[in-house]
Amino acid sequence: MKRICIVGVGNELMGDDGIGPYVIRKLHEMGVPDRGEATGAVDLPGILRKEGLLDESVETGVEEVLIEAFDSGTSMLRAIYDMEGYDEAIVVDAIDFGGEVGEVVTFDPDEVESTGTGISMHSFDVIETIKMMIKLDELPVKRIRVVAVQPEAVCRQDGLSQSVNKSICLVLHYIRFSID
Repeated sequence: MKRICIVGVGNELMGDDGIGPYVIRKLHEMGVPDRGEATGAVDLPGILRKEGLLDESVETGVEEVLIEAFDSGTSMLRAIYDMEGYDEAIVVDAIDFGGEVGEVVTFDPDEVESTGTGISMHSFDVIETIKMMIKLDELPVKRIRVVAVQPEAVCRQDGLSQSVNKSICLVLHYIRFSID
């Protein structure tokens, strides 16, 4: 059975940078287990349907997979090492890619260059860290997908901005469709 981890990266005390941990908490509330807690396959399409986030008519074609979701804090390097033992990973993070506030994009790290802004909410740029680990042959998963949300406010504040909060449903859809 394929093992997939959904990893939230970010700091909830820094406004929109908390999107990763917020999504992980939402997934836990919906029934997706934390790291090391899954005992069998997780029906993510079924969970999303139950929450009203996926239409009954949508064919998913998802094979049985073991899915776990966890928060890795603000260190992308730690997040990569936390992926040990999984086949694939989906990383959720606030990334300033120059889009509209609350816009959600998904990509494989080799499809893009670094954000190029010089702005990183974490100790290392997400894309550069992944590429470095690939170059060093230290990436513990066969495939990694990034679900990025364009932040509005990355400053000391509790909670997400209204625009980023509204994007959570779309983030969950992107997660679902990142699972082959």
